[in-house]
Amino acid sequence: MQGSIQSILFFIAVLKTVIGTEEVIYAQVGHDVTLKAPVDTSPKDYIYWYFYKEKELQLSWMNHMGGRGIIKDEPWNQQLSLNGDSLVIKGIHERNFGTYFYKLGKDSTVITYKLRKLTVNVNPASILLPGDKMSLQCNVDHQGEKQPNIYWQPPQEKTKTVLEAGGIIVQSQDSGEWTCVVKNGQKEHRFKISVIVVEFPSAPKIQYTSTTSQLNMPFSIHPINSWEKIKPLIKEIQWSFTPKTSSDQKPQTLCSFSPENSTEPTMNQKALKHASLLGNFSLSRDKGREDDQGVYECTIIFKKGKNLTSTVQVEVLQIIPSPGLTLISGQRLKLHCTIGGQLPPDVELKWSPKKTSTYTTENNSALLVIKEVRMEDGGMWKCELRRNNSCLTSAVIKLNIEPVLSVWMLVTICSAAAIIILLAVLTAILCRRKQRKRRHLRHQLCRCENPKPKGFYRT
Repeated sequence: MQGSIQSILFFIAVLKTVIGTEEVIYAQVGHDVTLKAPVDTSPKDYIYWYFYKEKELQLSWMNHMGGRGIIKDEPWNQQLSLNGDSLVIKGIHERNFGTYFYKLGKDSTVITYKLRKLTVNVNPASILLPGDKMSLQCNVDHQGEKQPNIYWQPPQEKTKTVLEAGGIIVQSQDSGEWTCVVKNGQKEHRFKISVIVVEFPSAPKIQYTSTTSQLNMPFSIHPINSWEKIKPLIKEIQWSFTPKTSSDQKPQTLCSFSPENSTEPTMNQKALKHASLLGNFSLSRDKGREDDQGVYECTIIFKKGKNLTSTVQVEVLQIIPSPGLTLISGQRLKLHCTIGGQLPPDVELKWSPKKTSTYTTENNSALLVIKEVRMEDGGMWKCELRRNNSCLTSAVIKLNIEPVLSVWMLVTICSAAAIIILLAVLTAILCRRKQRKRRHLRHQLCRCENPKPKGFYRT
């Protein structure tokens, strides 16, 4: 009994603070709104929700026994529901804006809700490109009441921004959700609107690869989920390549693609592959080549005359062995690891996993010199291009070190000796045969019994 009395006294004290309270709520057409009941009114008598625009209309009722009901008249019965003591209005229409009352009994108004229309839009509503002009509007139908304080917050920023009537020139950082903040007294209402500014994100301008690493040229638009929206606006997508070592510095067309005429481009030149055409226009190959060095460019040509362009410079790391990959133990070896140009200041070259303390290096660790190679120097040699603690790419070669008198050298020497001996034997045999023939011929000439004297004779 005492607990019930304390609850009733607490309820009366709360009512004294809320009876006659007025609250302004801003909402957009098509959105849902919850009119929250002020307090937990248990124990309670009947509670009613009313709506007043031209006349008062009872929307729902509840009692302390758990009974409740809601208006069945069209169109309210499809829009209204109760969440505890709170009233939920789904998919607000123009007709729903007005004044709502939360009452205890049919006469005691506890709180009044003024539901006011708020309009938020962006112009133009289509996809934007960097350099386009955009205007944002956040208007409140305050119906003669005090105008609330309205300002905008850009994406991922908490700063207060008051936009000019003429709009702003958008950049890539303006893409995202803009928040319209409506401040009425101590209460804030926030409304978000999505702005899509399509752009190639700022990616590293230099990509490193090697003849033993994969080649990647990243070209992807941001935001990544905007492809289906910008696809009808695209006239053509082009890829081009300008070689680094060529005397002709004119770009070479790799491929072009029109979303209206085909679904996939054919990347034939230099056996390049594309990642996908769902906003990711990256190019790749399983392994880089020396002639891949140069500048790659991807250009999106829009129908309204604007272009988006992104470029990537590709550098190929390679190891140049001198005099070659096959050496004899004791020979001098130079391994030149290079990208064919000057290294950036924050990038370094390191040899791995050999014990480089026994070797000498020159020219920013690009040239490794071994005065006399040994048998244990054979095998895989790896040169890494590193930035801080991360490996950007690596090149690998295999050295073959042969001993001074290797098996093949012994076989070669023995074969040469055998050939020399065989030639000597054949020469001796041929000489002896020739001498025998001469003796035999001389013996035959001397067997005549009555040799005739030289001169002329009468017959």
